[in-house]
Amino acid sequence: MFSAADILLWRQKQLSGAIFVSASVIWLLFERIGYHLLPFLCHFLILTLAILFLWSNLSSFVNRSPPKFPDIRLSQEICDAIALIVMDQINRACLYLREMTTGRDLKRFMSVYIFLVII
Repeated sequence: MFSAADILLWRQKQLSGAIFVSASVIWLLFERIGYHLLPFLCHFLILTLAILFLWSNLSSFVNRSPPKFPDIRLSQEICDAIALIVMDQINRACLYLREMTTGRDLKRFMSVYIFLVII
């Protein structure tokens, strides 16, 4: 395994160079060209999806093994726990909004109002 010191001190020249080049390209895209993070992530995922699709379908023609995708299964307990957490957060947000709109806390109401006006 590589340590962070090996990468920072350029002991692993190829890995350090790849990290430097990729960071420079990302900086160039975001800072100079004005590209944003969300379209970048979407385009990266689309490109990855297309490459994996082509690799899966063309692997039989070039006598290579197709990519092995892990079999991911979520248990009912995990899904129930996530649903309860999300439901709790939504209920808290609704309670916060209800308390804010009833007019009991003028300071909170005005801070949210000013925030929305600024946005």
